Amino acid sequence: MASARDIEQAIRIILETQPGERVMRPEFGCRAKELLFAPRNATTENRLVEYVTEALRYWEPRIDVLSVAVRLSQDPDAAWLVEINFR
Repeated sequence: MASARDIEQAIRIILETQPGERVMRPEFGCRAKELLFAPRNATTENRLVEYVTEALRYWEPRIDVLSVAVRLSQDPDAAWLVEINFR
């Protein structure tokens, strides 16, 4: 049985890999990096939630994604913060 640490590591790998990066599995990963220079607005936030949810549900069958929430940090130059609830 996989440990919580193994699953967290798998989630990190999925989210940090952009589709097309892996030669033998080009569809693997999450499209979140497509939003790197997108405007900081509700549309971008909704797409990020969609991309993360879609990637985890497809690539990590050991978990059930309960929710994905996104918020901006207080720093105007900072990244989005993504909170993932799963079991």
